[in-house]
Amino acid sequence: MPNPFTMPSSGLIFRGFIRGLNYQSRNLIHHGFIQKMYYAMDSMPDWKKQKLALKKKVQGGWNPKKKLPLDSMNEIRQLKKDDPSLTCSVLGNLYGVSPESIRRILKASNRVPTERELKRKQQR
Repeated sequence: MPNPFTMPSSGLIFRGFIRGLNYQSRNLIHHGFIQKMYYAMDSMPDWKKQKLALKKKVQGGWNPKKKLPLDSMNEIRQLKKDDPSLTCSVLGNLYGVSPESIRRILKASNRVPTERELKRKQQR
């Protein structure tokens, strides 16, 4: 019976690839989970593929490079309310951010600014 923790003798390239991975990833490759997951992607619905890809891309948490001010976020919410046919990708192109950012802005609760914030804004 082969030991699942021994390195496969598939060549130097594969060994170099394995050496660069952490312990859990190496363990998953040895047990064949990566191959099973790759083949399962074909039968997965599109929304689940997108969710997995997004989770892989944003491992450290959501931290976009470009952040919109509150005024722009409120404009986006108002535009979507006025014209529900606008998609996230169209709004993203208008404001120069990703559709995922727009989706998160629309999904977030609408925070009403306090009187203090309004006064500060008027003073500027």
